[in-house]
Amino acid sequence: MKIRICLLVFTILFLFTNISLAAFEFDPTDIGVGARPLGMGKAYVGLSDDGSAIFMNAAGLANANDYQLISMAGNLMEEIPYTVLGGSFKALDGDVGIGYVGVSTTGIQGSILVGNTPEATGDAANYNNSTFVIGYARETEDIPLLQAIPLSNMRIGAGLKVISEGFSGGGATFEASGSGFDLDIATMFDVDEDVTVGISAKNVIPGENIRWKNSGSELPMTITPGVNWSLRDLNANVGLDAELIESRGMFLHFGGEWWPVEYAAIRMGLDQKPSAGDRATNLSAGLGMRYKGFTVDYAYHTYEDIAAFTTHYFSIGYIGEPRENLLSNKAN
Repeated sequence: MKIRICLLVFTILFLFTNISLAAFEFDPTDIGVGARPLGMGKAYVGLSDDGSAIFMNAAGLANANDYQLISMAGNLMEEIPYTVLGGSFKALDGDVGIGYVGVSTTGIQGSILVGNTPEATGDAANYNNSTFVIGYARETEDIPLLQAIPLSNMRIGAGLKVISEGFSGGGATFEASGSGFDLDIATMFDVDEDVTVGISAKNVIPGENIRWKNSGSELPMTITPGVNWSLRDLNANVGLDAELIESRGMFLHFGGEWWPVEYAAIRMGLDQKPSAGDRATNLSAGLGMRYKGFTVDYAYHTYEDIAAFTTHYFSIGYIGEPRENLLSNKAN
């Protein structure tokens, strides 16, 4: 039964991969998710049991006992810093999460076309993107209208994203700013004592809801079902996600973590991403440490199509004591 359910989730989404190409804005929460998921190749939608749930599967906020914290830092190409901060706490009969992803870079060189030849203007500009996420999750057994759903230990969640970005300096050519919002929705449930399924739909509001002065843009909608297998005899988690990105197709994420001792984990994964109309399969690896609820995680993530993007990520967080009734945590 559990195998049939998992196959059904993936098969339905594979039917929708033949979509025409379109241009979309980059979503900072695609990378800004925490070093633990990145070390597992982002195969995390079916696990989502720490602060990274704010960015990957909001329903996972309901996995916490009390409160959780997450942070991450990394530099793409050693010049574009990524900053991630987030936390969750009990409130409003559920769990509330607040997250921030910041991306910035300086020294963008300006140029103009002279005939068909670009020539540098000598001006330099800066770019900054700040994305805030406010999430909420709750177990369906606490919601009267949803108590009849025949799924074990089901959780639902949503996250509202507020985006502000822009260019500054570099003269009038670069002066521009945009802002807007989008919405993520998600769910998780247990198939049996070893298998948890999650489904995350990101950027579900259609249309150009990121507004610039004279134009608009939008974030690509993604729908990602994920399955996590808890291998309790090995103290390990193995995950597989299938991410459908609007107008680009299906991309797989596969990875896992192994806790050979109570306080330390080893992680590896494969993370597929769009690349010039095709797909790139990137390798990732990581290490994790946990002591009295505090966590330190490291991830090394390659980028097949742009080798210079290969990056080291570091996270520090707090998870407290995992809930015993959530079986995806027992491998930890």
